[in-house]
Amino acid sequence: MEAPFLSVAGCENIPPGGYSFNTTFPRESSAKGPAMKLVITYCSGSKRKDPGGLPAVERYDSQRIRDLADRDEGFFMILSGEFALLEAEEFIPWYDHLLKDSEVAEMAVTVADQMIEYEPEIVEYHTADPEEYPEVLPYLRVMIKACRYAELPLEIVLLRDNPE
Repeated sequence: MEAPFLSVAGCENIPPGGYSFNTTFPRESSAKGPAMKLVITYCSGSKRKDPGGLPAVERYDSQRIRDLADRDEGFFMILSGEFALLEAEEFIPWYDHLLKDSEVAEMAVTVADQMIEYEPEIVEYHTADPEEYPEVLPYLRVMIKACRYAELPLEIVLLRDNPE
């Protein structure tokens, strides 16, 4: 059975439960050991307003982020509309910024450069369905473009439940 087509413009054809596609041919495992996977999800509009810096995983008031951070299936990172990729324990201040379409191209270059530093073999991106939650579409576009720039395979996992 042929895999469904992914429309980057609208992402209309991603089936429920997720869709996996490669932006490039998978790389062979490195001499460093087994393939390393980056597990990434977008940030949350709901944030703790504590003064000063907090680890990103604590700043974002999101069960989705906490659940993914607790998994032991790769190196977890958060795609922030303000700060690009963040490690879970990276300290960040409170901010309020939703990634805009006009920022996608520049953010994708930044994210590609960041991902290359980690030398992953694959990137797994967890996102809400952009048809139901159009505000996540710029984040998805960043990940698709960044993986193309970095020549990294990308697996997209659609979340079934509330994306917060």
